Amino acid sequence: MKKIKLILFVILLLSCITNILAKVQINEVELNPLGKDTGKEWIELYSKSEINLSGYSIENNDEQSIILNQTFQGFLIINLDKQWLDNSDEKIFLINNNELIDETIILEDSFNNDKTWSNCDDEWIFVDSSKEKDNNCKIKEPEEESEEELIEEPILEEQTPIQQEITTSEPISSQQPISKTIRLTNSKTYNAQSEDIKTQNNILYQSKNELIKQYSVYGFAILCAVLCILLALNKLT
Repeated sequence: MKKIKLILFVILLLSCITNILAKVQINEVELNPLGKDTGKEWIELYSKSEINLSGYSIENNDEQSIILNQTFQGFLIINLDKQWLDNSDEKIFLINNNELIDETIILEDSFNNDKTWSNCDDEWIFVDSSKEKDNNCKIKEPEEESEEELIEEPILEEQTPIQQEITTSEPISSQQPISKTIRLTNSKTYNAQSEDIKTQNNILYQSKNELIKQYSVYGFAILCAVLCILLALNKLT
């Protein structure tokens, strides 16, 4: 009795190992092929090792089922004789004896072209068809912009008015206000401490230091005169 139980345990263990090694998955789905969909839709299964699909079935999102009984290894294409898949809000389930083995995401394909939904490491992407071949899981990355496009053109700063006046080669008109400024810069400069300046009315003005000296002399003279007057009055008294 113990030997029988041991044999059954070994058989069950081998069956579990076989099921693990013979994992089957939904690999690719064509929802909306070129032209009419009827008879052109297909579902691709994939298994690394040989597997018997007796007891397996596939089911769509409308709870319609297709019974499978094939034995295969690698890729298996299930061609659908009629329009069985919807172009939107579609999902496919792989079932074995009422046990869910694999399922897709919600699929949608409104483009009447040769693109399909492909399983790439349990992530579903919409790429070019790879029927009975390894899926196109490498999505083309956008081309890098060339260095010429990345180089920004230098921004030319506008010249200020004074820079334009300096760089221009045209003579400056005598009617422009700047001509007066140019003449003034060439005029004679005066030293306020040493020279007198005449105005347009020809009135002579002396510098501040000269006026101080002059007023000091006048003050001293007046002071001396006052002292002399006081001394004279003192003698008279």
